[in-house]
Order: sequence, then structure tokens, then C-alpha cells
Amino acid sequence: MESRSWKSKCPSLRLSGSVRLGLENFVQERHAVVTMNIFPRLFVLGLLFSILSIAQAGGFTVEKTKAGVTVNYDGKLFTRYVIGQSNKPFLWPVMGPNGTEMTRAYPTEKREGERHDHPHHRSLWFGHQGVAGFDTWHEPLTINERGGNAEQ
Repeated sequence: MESRSWKSKCPSLRLSGSVRLGLENFVQERHAVVTMNIFPRLFVLGLLFSILSIAQAGGFTVEKTKAGVTVNYDGKLFTRYVIGQSNKPFLWPVMGPNGTEMTRAYPTEKREGERHDHPHHRSLWFGHQGVAGFDTWHEPLTINERGGNAEQ
């Protein structure tokens, strides 16, 4: 199916140059906002689909929990898909092949010896800032840490 522009849909519409440019910019910006809103959802769905596809290959099990989903490999924790603890879902911890955590614990859990900075960096996640009024990059703790300024 061929996509048609607003010009071809309304051939009798005559607009001045500045109005036409404003309309074209609005249409392009609206398309970008719709595209950006759907990308994080598609990313998370793709990631979960990939994990579930691998889980069917054997050795992996997936269990729904109050916090989200736990993924085990050969009975040992591989990762947890955590929802509801921040303004974005995230995977934590992510375990390596020998059982070592590949991601740091902070800010999900405070541990001795780890730096307690960047509270918006939660293990493995996808975030964006200021797209259609949404901000899954910063969290309230980050903004408080910066004296109320999310733009730093």
C-alpha cells in the first residue's frame, strides 16, 4: 500500500509557505513522537520474546513473580525482569556463565564497595528523556541529587 502525503490527499488546499512549512513540521514531529512511543515497547517485547525463545531451547525456565519475571538457566538465576520499582522496567541482576553478576546492584540494592552514583542507571534497561512528555531516563532520586534539575 502506497503512502500518500497530505498534499496528494487534499489537492485543492492552497496554503501559504509558512503555513505549509508549519503543517509539514507538525506532521513530521507527530510521526516522530508516535514512532518514539512505540520503540521502547517493541524493544522490551523483542527482548522478552528472545529470552522466551531461548528458554524453549532447554535449560531455561521462566517464572512469573510479584516483581515481574525470573529467568533461570539449569536451575540457577540468569536474570529478573523487574517492573514497578522505578519509572522503567529493567533486567537485574544479569548473571554471567560462571554465576558472577555482570551488572552492579546500585540503586536496586546498596552494597559495600560499589559507588552510589547515577541512580537512574538500573542494570540493563532502555530509557529516553523528554519524548512526548515521558522521561524514563531520570528518576526522582536523580533529580533530587541534582538539586531539582533534570537537565544536567
